[in-house]
Amino acid sequence: MWDSRWLARLAALMTMSAVLYVLGVQLEENSWALWSILALSMCLEHLAFQHGVASGIEIYASLTPAQKLEIEKMLKDDQE
Repeated sequence: MWDSRWLARLAALMTMSAVLYVLGVQLEENSWALWSILALSMCLEHLAFQHGVASGIEIYASLTPAQKLEIEKMLKDDQE
């Protein structure tokens, strides 16, 4: 569960919290600021994921049949 992607996200959120603190936002009184940053981060993550999926589909669709077979072989090897 705690792979490098989650650790990077956690580090980014902690950095955002530190920036808010340095700017003088009292997180105890203004927790909405931290929650809004978290919500915005989740929206950005979703948009980036959707873009990645769409790009991957476009790339796969433009491959030659031989390249598609090679990818399918790699996926099959990973499942075993």
